[in-house]
Amino acid sequence: MQSKIKIILATEKHLESIDEMYKACINDLNDKGLLQWDETYPNREFFLKWINNKELYILMTESKIIGAVALNEEQAPEWNSVKWKNKKGRDLVIHALAIHPDFQNNGYGKIIYNFCEDFAIKNTYNGIRLDAFSENKNALEFYKRKGFEKTGEVYFTFKPKGHQCYFCFEKIFDNKE
Repeated sequence: MQSKIKIILATEKHLESIDEMYKACINDLNDKGLLQWDETYPNREFFLKWINNKELYILMTESKIIGAVALNEEQAPEWNSVKWKNKKGRDLVIHALAIHPDFQNNGYGKIIYNFCEDFAIKNTYNGIRLDAFSENKNALEFYKRKGFEKTGEVYFTFKPKGHQCYFCFEKIFDNKE
């Protein structure tokens, strides 16, 4: 791993680099037959919204953006059918966590995820929720290793046929206050 690593809040000056990083991720996923992301999500419209809402964080080494994640409380309407276990407090939602393909398998995913969990704890969330494409075995294994539990499945009908099933995960913190 490189030494000068930092996670900062993204600004509009980062938009072009963020877009390029996600496009590289989308191309890599497509090459692997994982049609989970495309030009409709995640895209510039989402990046701008997240930047304006101060929800998009970027992982940088030197001056290069090598990863990103959006953190907020927005849950997809499809999640309403999921039997979430956490019934109290607030849940942080992880969106579009990505590491540039050239930097994957070097521990950067762990760094950005640890940032997410620290953010959740510091901001008194009771847990974290997310969804992951059911065929993305690397992502599924990653979240299981991080202590997430599968709580359900949702279908995003706007995704290509055969690529619509997403697993919902949650990790509940033992916040005894």
